[in-house]
Amino acid sequence: MNCILCEGPATLFFIEPRNQYQYLHCQTCDLRFLHPRFRLTSKEEHSRYLLHKNDINDLEYQKFVSPLYKVVLDRCSSDSIGLDYGCGAAPVVSHLLTQQGYSILHYDPFFKPDIGVLEKKYRFILAVEVVEHFYDPGRELLKLSHLLDPEGALGIMTLLYNPTDSFESWYYKNDPTHVCFYSELTFQWIVSKFGFSSCTFYGPRTLWLSR
Repeated sequence: MNCILCEGPATLFFIEPRNQYQYLHCQTCDLRFLHPRFRLTSKEEHSRYLLHKNDINDLEYQKFVSPLYKVVLDRCSSDSIGLDYGCGAAPVVSHLLTQQGYSILHYDPFFKPDIGVLEKKYRFILAVEVVEHFYDPGRELLKLSHLLDPEGALGIMTLLYNPTDSFESWYYKNDPTHVCFYSELTFQWIVSKFGFSSCTFYGPRTLWLSR
């Protein structure tokens, strides 16, 4: 089948022994993704998200998202308007930024489905533990790129896959709502495809795509 990001040819590269889930790999953009036949339904996906215990006042989760929070503080002035895309029920990063004077709007297909916010332009967009859930990452990333100002940036948190690591023992794939997995090479391809000038990596799970 074709890759769900770049539409190039993708081949089977791993079958999960526990449940026979099939994962494919694209040689063009280096994306690894779950075969669509094994995805959860929308109702099942929503039920899984309701089990999350994230709390905007949870100090541990605030620490977890602090790398992206600090990047925004460093790169965007407090009069910037941002969008927290896929914010979930507890938008921790935008809560912290609002306390610093930033204006943040929210969108989530399950918890804050206000499509009106998708008709504006933003200095920055945040996708915190979101892109690994995309069933159609090509379409989603194109949409996000169109929502940015000419000088805008996209801040992402997702655990990058290191191709030298064992995929079989990589825990990140075991969440049934995680369906696509990116490497540094994948984001280099995304930069060239969606009109960004650079991608800066801040450790294994935080990155900043600049126009």
